[in-house]
Amino acid sequence: MQRSAIRWSVFLLVIFVAGLKPALAQNGLQKVNHIIIVMQENHSFDNYFGALAYAPGSPYHSPGYDSPVSASCDYDMNFPVDDQLLSETDINLFRPGNGGGDPTAQTEIHGNWFGGQFGLPFLYHRPVFVYVNGQQRDALFHDAQQPNGDFVRQWFSNDTGGDLHKIQIGFEFGDLAYGVSEPGFAGVGADLNRYTTTGGVLKQARYRQTWPLRSASPSQQNDYTNIFALVNTAMTSSPIGSDAYTRTLTASVDVEEWFEIHVTEHLFNN
Repeated sequence: MQRSAIRWSVFLLVIFVAGLKPALAQNGLQKVNHIIIVMQENHSFDNYFGALAYAPGSPYHSPGYDSPVSASCDYDMNFPVDDQLLSETDINLFRPGNGGGDPTAQTEIHGNWFGGQFGLPFLYHRPVFVYVNGQQRDALFHDAQQPNGDFVRQWFSNDTGGDLHKIQIGFEFGDLAYGVSEPGFAGVGADLNRYTTTGGVLKQARYRQTWPLRSASPSQQNDYTNIFALVNTAMTSSPIGSDAYTRTLTASVDVEEWFEIHVTEHLFNN
């Protein structure tokens, strides 16, 4: 969805957590437009389904999570189809930066604006103040547009049949499954190296971890044909810097757009 306008509403967040006092609406429930239910994260569910597109499991989003009003965390909120919020059934509320690393809450928004001047696709961010049981959570959150079918239709309206992949860090958790500081935790970065399994076949599990498909049906989730083709292109046998290498890359990659993205990322210290 292309987001260009802000509509103001009053929200009451109701949290079912033992020991917390419920938030009370002032001057009657008629003042409330939406009731948002926030439930505690279930680590068993998260770690089992963390590889799926719609179940967040990154330790950057919930480091040391213990309750909705204690350790700093991001929120994933869902709404019924007959009571959507700004035409959405779910929204992600992220702390600005990587796990709240941007105290200005401006860097990513400025970076998106700058990339937009290049004509680069970006995810729209809407600043949101979040209060839970009367307590303000962090200084500010971003309601971040998600890389999904709406994003594809917005930016690639003439070519909606392509694949959309998210570039991400793949996480391996230890036996305790509580986050970064536990024994056995490791992060695996995304790249286009050739990872193979028995018989020299490209190992799909390795690419699913760091190049997950978005906006894809269950039957398409195992189709990594285009990623494998990109790997073979990037790992061409032609010597780097040779004319043959340049021809191979430019035949498959929009190199100018690629470098515009790199320029934007470096300008904003990502």
